[in-house]
Amino acid sequence: IISYLLIFIYYCNIKGFNILYFPKFTKWFVLLKESFPIFISGLSVILYMKIDQLMIGMLLGDSSVGFYSVAVKLSEFWYFLPLGISASFYPTLIELKKSSIAKYKETFQNLHIVLFMISIFMAFIVQIFGNWIVEFLYGVDYSLAGDVFRIYIWSAIFVFLGVAGGNYYIIENKQSFVLLKSIVGLFMNIILNFIWIPSNGILGAAAATLVSQIVSAMLIPLLFKELHELLFFQLECFVFWNWHNRLKNFYFKFKSN
Repeated sequence: IISYLLIFIYYCNIKGFNILYFPKFTKWFVLLKESFPIFISGLSVILYMKIDQLMIGMLLGDSSVGFYSVAVKLSEFWYFLPLGISASFYPTLIELKKSSIAKYKETFQNLHIVLFMISIFMAFIVQIFGNWIVEFLYGVDYSLAGDVFRIYIWSAIFVFLGVAGGNYYIIENKQSFVLLKSIVGLFMNIILNFIWIPSNGILGAAAATLVSQIVSAMLIPLLFKELHELLFFQLECFVFWNWHNRLKNFYFKFKSN
C-alpha cells in the first residue's frame, strides 16, 4: 500500500501537479481519471502476488505455504533493483521524448536490456546455488523450497521487463493497458493454479506464476497494435548477440554525460 502511495505521489510530480494545493477541482479530476487504472492495477498486483499462497493453503495445507513463501521471499527480495534503475531513467526519457525520438527509443531499449541482463544473471546464479542458499538460510528441512526457488526466479525476467515497460505506459499515456495486463495476469494465475497445484504441488504454483508473468508482460503488447513498439523493446532483449554493442554505446553515452 505504501509503495503504491509513493507511486501516486511520483505520478503527481511527473504530471506537474502539486499534491498539497490544486487551484482547480478539475485538476484533481484529471489526475484521478488518469491514475485510476494504475491504482486499480496496484490492487490487482497485490492480490496477484498473494493468490498463489492462498490457493496453496487451501489445496495443500499450511506447511506447503511455508516452503513456497520462502522461495517467494528470496525471489522478490531483488525487485527493488528494477524500480530504482527504471526511476533513474525516467527524467532522461521525458527529455528525450521532447528532443529526439530516435534517442528516446534507443534509451528505452537500453533500459530493457540492462534490466533483462540483470534478471538473467540472477536466474542463472539461482540455478547453480539456489538449493544451497535456501539450506544455508533456512536449513535442510526447507530443501523443497530450493526447487521452487529455481523455478520462481525465472519470473523475475518478466517482472523486470514489466517494470521497464511501466515507464512506457505512463509516458505514452497508455495507463489503461496497465490495468488490463494486471487483470489478465491475475486470472491466468488463478486458472493455472487450479490446474497445476493438485497435480504438481508447489512446483506447479511456481510454474503458474512464471507463465502468468510471461502472458502479462508480453501477450498484451502482442495483441494490441499500439503496444507493438514496447513488444519490440522486449523481444530485442532476447537478441543476445547485440548486447555488447548496445551496452558499449550506452556506456560511452552515459560517461560523456
